[in-house]
Formats: sequence, structure tokens, C-alpha cells
Amino acid sequence: MVQAARKYNRICQVGTQSRSTAGMREAIDYVHAGKIGAVSIAYGTCYKPRGSISDAGLKHGDQAPPKTMDYDLWTGPAALQMPRRNTSRGTVHYDWHWIWNYGNGDIGNQGVHEMDKARWGLNVGLPLSVVSVGGRVGYLDDGETPTRSSASSSIRTPTSSSKSAASRPTDTWVPAVSAISGSATKGTSPPIPNPRTEAPSLTISTARS
Repeated sequence: MVQAARKYNRICQVGTQSRSTAGMREAIDYVHAGKIGAVSIAYGTCYKPRGSISDAGLKHGDQAPPKTMDYDLWTGPAALQMPRRNTSRGTVHYDWHWIWNYGNGDIGNQGVHEMDKARWGLNVGLPLSVVSVGGRVGYLDDGETPTRSSASSSIRTPTSSSKSAASRPTDTWVPAVSAISGSATKGTSPPIPNPRTEAPSLTISTARS
């Protein structure tokens, strides 16, 4: 994609959506200006209904991909297996998020947006280590990935040096970004993490009813 953009002298932008939002940029600038004090921890959360993707695969086995697509090309380096799902979006598109061969659930679907905003607010780079836990609960369907998951990443603190980080990793790395993403039935709202142990903090939350 980068090579094609350069070859044909085109501008190609790929991002995680929120960074182009004027209100979000103003909020982050406010945080970076120190107007709420030093921020050492950020929570990115997203709670919204995520229905079952049905059990067509469990009941009827392999489903046919659309005839209008090159399914082998779409599958890429993953094992060439017929889709075992059939939703209102068909047998391939979007619901690949919930199949391990292609996706990793909402933590990699919606969660990346919240984690990006959390990292942006902390004004840090990419994490050096990540821990993620979760499970698929609530549905007996064709989905494989967790319906509820949480990921925490360790990021070098501004005062840490490379030398000290190498010799004393437990003292110089802190869980700085946590993102929780998952499915909820309508009318329920799981508790948002309490950041009182680290104050002040930045909480990024989105919800959809």
C-alpha cells in the first residue's frame, strides 16, 4: 500500500479513527498541557451489546463463501477452510473477528481504538509487554474468540533509563494502559475499572445502546 501510494503520488491515510476527531484532539491537548496533573495510568473501556453470531456452522457445518469473491485470496496465509458461520452479514464479512484464524475478538476489533486513545493520552510509545485474559461466555454459537476480554500493557515510565530497565524490570515497568472490551446484554452495564489507586488518571469510555 505504501509503495503504491508513492508510485502513483497519492496520499494514503490509515488510522484508528479517533485521532482525527476535533473534540478528542482538544481533550488530549488539555491532558498533555498538564491541566489535570501528571497522568500515570489510563483505562480504555467499551461496553455495548454484541449479539450472538448464530450457530449455523455448529448445526450445518461448512458454509459457502460468496461466489463474487476470491476466498483463497481473502483467507491469505491462514488455513484454507470453508466458513462455518452464516449471519445477517453473510458467511465471511465482519464476523471473521470472532474466528481465531482471522481475528481475536473485540479486544482487537473495538479494543484497539480505546487502547490507542489511552496511549495517546499518556503520550507514550508502543508497549514492551502485553497480558490479555478473557473468555467466550453467554453464547453457544459459531464464535471462537472471547466475548469478554481485558488487556494490560507495560510501558517504560518517563524517568526510567534503558540501563535500569534492563537490570530491574519489575521496578521500572508499570501496567500503564488497560483496555476492557466485550459483549453485554441490553440493559446491563459491567462495572468500569476504578482508577483510585493511581490519581489523577485518564479514562476513555465509549458506550452504545
